[in-house]
Amino acid sequence: MPAVGAIASFRPGSFAPHRTGDRRTGAAGRVLTSKYAEHTPLYRQSEIYARQGVVLSRSVLSGWVDACCRLLAPLDEALQHYVLTDGKLHADDTPVPVLLPGNKKTKTGRLWTYVRDDRNAGSALAPAVWFAYSPDRKGIHPQTHLAGFSGVLQADAYAGSTSSTATAI
Repeated sequence: MPAVGAIASFRPGSFAPHRTGDRRTGAAGRVLTSKYAEHTPLYRQSEIYARQGVVLSRSVLSGWVDACCRLLAPLDEALQHYVLTDGKLHADDTPVPVLLPGNKKTKTGRLWTYVRDDRNAGSALAPAVWFAYSPDRKGIHPQTHLAGFSGVLQADAYAGSTSSTATAI
């Protein structure tokens, strides 16, 4: 029996996170936090909810993640634009293990980190970080990310990070 105020099972595709007062909006936020901040995979979250009597299949949770990502896409684009329009940018990549579907082995993907932060130079503009994922370390990924960037790029010596309009330091 679900706890008082708990979420019961929902039909796949019934989630509309933009509805005001929809309890699933808070639940979807919890799912995203668990997945991305606490690194709890959806299958494990489904098991955790099931122990509390709440039936949320992986496909439902995955649908919620997809719906939230679609809703947050404009925010991601705005953040990317804000970070990359500064004249000075810090960049780096971090290897991340990626579990391939149907395979018990991991592959190494990359999280590319782009930082705008001129507080040390006296800027009052808010610092920001934009992340981009790629399945490998090919130079085409940072070159694509930095295609519209013009300015000073502070990065390690990875040759793939250079952009034709950036001055690397």
